[in-house]
Amino acid sequence: MPLVLMGMAFLVVFLTVELMNVKKKADRFSDMAASQAFESLLIVADSDAQQVNLRRAIYSLVAQEDLKAIHVIDPGTQVLYVSSMPNFIGQQFNDALSPEEQVPLHLALSGEKKELAHVHDGTYYQIRSIAVMDAELNRLRPFVVMIEVSQKRILHEVHLRLLQLVSLFSIALLIIVFLQFFVLKRVVLRPIKNISDEIFNQKKNRVCGIVRYRGEDEISLLAQSYNQLSLSNRARLESLRLKTEELQKAKVDADAANKAKSEFLASMSHEIRTPMNGVLGMLSLLEKTQLDQEQVHRLDLARSSADSLLTLINDILDFSKIEAGKLELEHVDFDLCSMLGELSESMAIRAEEKQIDLVLDVSGIHKSHFVGDPVRIRQIFTNLIGNAIKFTEKGYVKISAEVGVAEEGYMLTATIKDSGIGIAPSKLDALFESFTQEDASTTRKYGGTGLGLAICKHLCRQMGGNISVLSQLGQGSEFQIKLVLGVSPQARTVVPGGALAQLQFFLITPSVPVAEVICTQLRRWQLNVLTEVSLNGGVDLIANGDFDGKRVVICIDFRCTANISRQLTERLRAELKLADLEVIVMRGISQSHSMIEDVFGQVLFSFPLPATKMDLLNVVELAAGVRKVDSVLDRQGRKATPHALWQHREQRFRILLVEDNPINQEVALGMLEDLHCDVEVAENGVEAIKVLYASRHQQRFHLILMDCQMPEMDGFECTQLVRRGEAGEEYRRAPIVALTANAMEGDRERCLDAGMTAYLSKPLDFQMLSQVLQRWLRSDTSSRSMARAGAEPPAAATVVEAAHEDPDDWDQQAALSRFRNKPARLSKILQRVVEDIPEELIRLEHGLASGDLETAKIAAHSIKGVAANINAERVRLCALRAEQGCANPELEQEMREQLAGVLRKEFERIAPDFYAYIEAHG
Repeated sequence: MPLVLMGMAFLVVFLTVELMNVKKKADRFSDMAASQAFESLLIVADSDAQQVNLRRAIYSLVAQEDLKAIHVIDPGTQVLYVSSMPNFIGQQFNDALSPEEQVPLHLALSGEKKELAHVHDGTYYQIRSIAVMDAELNRLRPFVVMIEVSQKRILHEVHLRLLQLVSLFSIALLIIVFLQFFVLKRVVLRPIKNISDEIFNQKKNRVCGIVRYRGEDEISLLAQSYNQLSLSNRARLESLRLKTEELQKAKVDADAANKAKSEFLASMSHEIRTPMNGVLGMLSLLEKTQLDQEQVHRLDLARSSADSLLTLINDILDFSKIEAGKLELEHVDFDLCSMLGELSESMAIRAEEKQIDLVLDVSGIHKSHFVGDPVRIRQIFTNLIGNAIKFTEKGYVKISAEVGVAEEGYMLTATIKDSGIGIAPSKLDALFESFTQEDASTTRKYGGTGLGLAICKHLCRQMGGNISVLSQLGQGSEFQIKLVLGVSPQARTVVPGGALAQLQFFLITPSVPVAEVICTQLRRWQLNVLTEVSLNGGVDLIANGDFDGKRVVICIDFRCTANISRQLTERLRAELKLADLEVIVMRGISQSHSMIEDVFGQVLFSFPLPATKMDLLNVVELAAGVRKVDSVLDRQGRKATPHALWQHREQRFRILLVEDNPINQEVALGMLEDLHCDVEVAENGVEAIKVLYASRHQQRFHLILMDCQMPEMDGFECTQLVRRGEAGEEYRRAPIVALTANAMEGDRERCLDAGMTAYLSKPLDFQMLSQVLQRWLRSDTSSRSMARAGAEPPAAATVVEAAHEDPDDWDQQAALSRFRNKPARLSKILQRVVEDIPEELIRLEHGLASGDLETAKIAAHSIKGVAANINAERVRLCALRAEQGCANPELEQEMREQLAGVLRKEFERIAPDFYAYIEAHG
């Protein structure tokens, strides 16, 4: 091996030196050729210097292989006296020669160098001076001779010679390598392999044997060293084997004891929970009886002790499950924002009792539903929020949560920050260990087992995340958790509807954390928000403001009203003279709405702190007029029916329903009947124009529900005619709400461009229909709504939902819910379905057979709308594909017929379920 390395090193050095000398060798050979040519020319000039003889000599020399050209130049006139190129003789060399040839000549003629060599682009130029006898003048005349030598052949020979040398050296080196490898294999490698094989066999048989190798070389010394090491390891391995057996036995005993302990804890926790639930239940019943003050005090102590004991039992049970490895997580869809909102409300009473602010910031959560274990996630938040409230005497507890995209779904990052007592840095490392608290005084003052944070850490890690803490003693703490959540098919993005730019919000609260959270969420919804810390200051701010016709919304923290009365709120409406002033109050969790009205009088809405995302959504949509207070869930347990507004009206609204499909007519009529509206039906745009024109001087329609795709005249054309006054001047600005089964991107814009006021997608949703009608048929703004019919369309909360990848055949429960849980009404609709869809299928097939794709497309669209209304999702998808096929002129006819066949088979497969329902509820 050393010889090989030395040979390779010598080869590299040799190649480097030779490559560096290639150009020098080529120049030397070129110089020799040029010098020989010059000497030959000099001999001719000495013997006979006539121009003819010089020319012959030059021609003879240039005939050689490497000489490229020879020129003799008169330095005085700079004329080519003789040249190997006859055409150039007698010409100025500046005109005859190339720029590369002129460079060395200029140097020579200028007198800087009499003799020089110059190389350019593979050509060697040599310039020398020569004296030639002029017979006419009978004296010597000086001339300059430039000889051009081509280096191509010379370089080729030099490279070829170098290649030959390298090849010979490489062959010699390969021979040396082969010989060395042969010797190495026979003398060194084969004995080493024999020793290795014997050692491997001994290792396989788990014995420390002796390697036998005869000789006195280095290999023999290696074998002897191994034998000595093997003998010393025999005793060591035997001792290790005995210790391993002892450790295995001890591990089995420890696992058995640990399992017994965990099973005992789990069993006892369950056994204790049963009577504890009875104790808590009886205490709750006892609270409802007549008790004096001392009894109430003792009852509170008993409940507090029982709650603490139940918390301890729950922690022990979870900890025992963790130790036993039996704590399993669920993976279900859940609404994260709603869960955090409900949790913060449930803990708000404790914060309110301590007079600290509990604020919730979920503005960074843009989706509603995720996949995870909501029970365990709630447990983590409950523990951390409870600790924050427990260790905070004044100030605030802030809950912040945001969701970002992760590799396996979404990453939930949440922080619980407080202004409490804080934690010493030296205690942070042990904070998440079992049965650990900051110190003994903390346990005595605040209670607790020290298991909560250990359980939280385990749960976070089991959910693919972690938990960390930042804290300083006396300056509060900040816990951060990270959890991985899955993608939910029910995920949707909720944003408020309505003309938000027309609202001006004033937030009046003394709490900086509350103001920051609410302003962050409202500004993310592109709302204009101003804040003030006191009510008097807020009134002054509003009085000096210029709102440019905007509706003013005042959101007041009830804590600002401790020393005021109703007269101040009357000043808001009287002195400020704001017709569109709306007052919303944020109250404590223990305060009622009636308490708010005692101070403020009539207010638009009130909600308890902490403000949840749904609270703020309700506030925005109530202020924008998108929804009514009756449709908002009362946070104290009462939920008004969505159509309560309509049940107590003296006037019934008249609605014109323009819809060609009988089943869709039945669906809409049923919903409008529940909303206490008088409805008249027109089956297409032509009939709608006639009905509207005939009613213009009688009982006019308050609103028009317009289907988009209809025969004879579709909804777009009909709307344009109404806007042009074809149905009468009275309806030019009437509210027209589009009804369409197309919910693709761009359909909403098409409806609005046609002049429609609002947009509802099929299948119709009762809640959404109710909200749109409430928006445009408000009793106190009906005239104003009619005047603004052509303006920006209203909508309830815009919801973008993910489609299910595997739809059900027929979601009977959803269909029944759509028809207000009235089986008879659904049965009536299904009767029309089993009668009309076969006819539409025949029309679809006839249209395809005759090449009338428009008729076929209309039939498929009709089936799609009917299927959507009864929640037959598979039929709807098949009809959608058939409709798209009819709308694509480039699709082959055979493919369209296959789509129609699939649609027919799907309907015939599900039809027996419809007949069974009709028979059961007909």
